[in-house]
Amino acid sequence: MKNSYAVTTAIAAVLTTTVLVCPFCGGRDAGDIPGKGALETQGGKVSEKEDVRKPAHKKREKREGEEQKPKNLHDRLKDLDKAIRESPRDSELYVERGMVRYLLGDYRGAEADYDAAIALNPKLADAYVRRGEAKNALKEYVGAIDDFNEALRLKPRSAEAYFGRGYAKHMLERYNESIADYSLAISMKKGYTKAYYNRGTVRFEARDFKGALEDFGRVIELEPDDAFAYIRRAAVREKHGELDEAVSDYTRAIDLRPREAAAYYSRGKARLRLKMNKEACEDLRKAGSLGWKASSDIMNACHE
Repeated sequence: MKNSYAVTTAIAAVLTTTVLVCPFCGGRDAGDIPGKGALETQGGKVSEKEDVRKPAHKKREKREGEEQKPKNLHDRLKDLDKAIRESPRDSELYVERGMVRYLLGDYRGAEADYDAAIALNPKLADAYVRRGEAKNALKEYVGAIDDFNEALRLKPRSAEAYFGRGYAKHMLERYNESIADYSLAISMKKGYTKAYYNRGTVRFEARDFKGALEDFGRVIELEPDDAFAYIRRAAVREKHGELDEAVSDYTRAIDLRPREAAAYYSRGKARLRLKMNKEACEDLRKAGSLGWKASSDIMNACHE
């Protein structure tokens, strides 16, 4: 196919650079960490379990990074359909079509294409990684782990396979194993921001606040304009009782994303703890105007 490699590379770039969406968008008070939102996956964002895993993803919620998505994916899908009819035994074409289907939200279709690629070439490690990502999106975490294990058998230093397996183990609440996989991914891929981000979230849930603080700090070093990293670090700082520092991080997040309701809400809660009631209530009202639904006990503080 003409320019097939270039197009495949462009699609793969999206699948490996998607940034974590808002950790607590969705308009509700999610508790300790301001809603875990949708963790990174290799192929995008996957909604999470109840409580702290309430989805910010809303299937595939957009944020800045998604502008990198190749245009005319539907046209590309048609081109690949034609190419596969002409070359039905080209495993790479099925992988590429699976990637396009994934980006279009057709996770079952993507899985079917990866099945076909593997049937044609059982030693194609990338197909197992991609199928594992599709299974993660479908919340079939045990099956996803099986695929990542096979990918690692074929390609032992695949950072993406360790990353995807770390995600699946996290969703199964196998925290120590998840942290270990993210750590291996980080050791194999310099500046692996997504892995630091997800590992920080797992560490937070495992009550390793020092480790979480280090991970989110590393994300900020690598991507200083990532508002959600500031929000996550602020949540950890609140746990440490570092309220002034938390307010500073929330403020930086707001500077970067002025319409991020959750950042106003969280800064408002932190300011209440600092007895900055006037500023706190301004933040809480601003969050409400942006669609955030705060718990009644928090809002009652602004009416006393």
